[in-house]
Amino acid sequence: MNSMQKYDLIIVGGGILGLSHAYHALLKKKKVLLLEKNSQAMGASIRNFGQIVPSGFSAIWQGYGRSSVKHYLDIASQADIAIRQEGSIYIASDDQEIQLLEELHQINQSNDYPSHLLTAEECISRYPNVTKQYCKAALFFPEEINADSQKTIPALTLFLIKNLGLDVDF
Repeated sequence: MNSMQKYDLIIVGGGILGLSHAYHALLKKKKVLLLEKNSQAMGASIRNFGQIVPSGFSAIWQGYGRSSVKHYLDIASQADIAIRQEGSIYIASDDQEIQLLEELHQINQSNDYPSHLLTAEECISRYPNVTKQYCKAALFFPEEINADSQKTIPALTLFLIKNLGLDVDF
């Protein structure tokens, strides 16, 4: 790092939030410095980050979540950042939970966000480790993604450095 370098934005913390801020600033052609106290992020982002699932949000927040999915998939098309588009599933174990899944399905249909109601048999067929006695129905969201945070965070950092010009000081 050049001590005389001027930056538009200095970010403290190289976890997923710091990287996300850096990504968006870099897309706007800002000069960004990321400061991380460790040799790589190893705090809350490694312990907690891993699912990008807009399905349970209100329409406004779901829009933000869908944008996040798009950003991660765009980056994953350029570099291996350990992202998998496997979808997510919500499993109902009683009639009240089935009603909740049906309502969530209707909300997402009105938001034009794909989801599929599954019978207990369909769910157990797709996910054989689900307990037959527990599963009464399920709701599947095919567009949602998962990340392996221990691989995604370092790979995303490297992508931002190499492809978008991020400066990092560990």
